[in-house]
Amino acid sequence: MPAAVLQPTTDIESVDTGLNKDHRRKLAGHLSRVLGDSMLLMIKTQVYHWNVVGPLFKPIHDLTEEQYNDLFAATDEIAERIRALGFPAPVSFTESYSENKSVGRIRHAFGP
Repeated sequence: MPAAVLQPTTDIESVDTGLNKDHRRKLAGHLSRVLGDSMLLMIKTQVYHWNVVGPLFKPIHDLTEEQYNDLFAATDEIAERIRALGFPAPVSFTESYSENKSVGRIRHAFGP
C-alpha cells in the first residue's frame, strides 16, 4: 500500500493568498478550464507532430515538438497554480475541459 504522502488529496485547503475562498474557487475554476483547453491543444499538437509529411517535414516536425513541450510545461504551471489557490487540480480530462470547447473546433489537418 502506498504511503499516505503519495496519495493525492482532493480536499480544499485553507491558504492565505489575500483572496477570499469564493474568489479563489472562481479563479481555480477558470484555470481548470484553461488547463483542459491547454491539454487538448498539447495533444492535438503532438498528433500533428507525429503525422507531418512532405518537403517541410523537418521544420514543422521541430516546431510542433517545441510547441507541445512548451504546452506541457504550461499545463504543469497552471495545475500548480490551482493547487496554490488551495484547490485540487482536475483529476480527469473531462473535468477540466472547457464548456465552450474552443480548442475542439480546430479541425484535424488530415480529415474531418
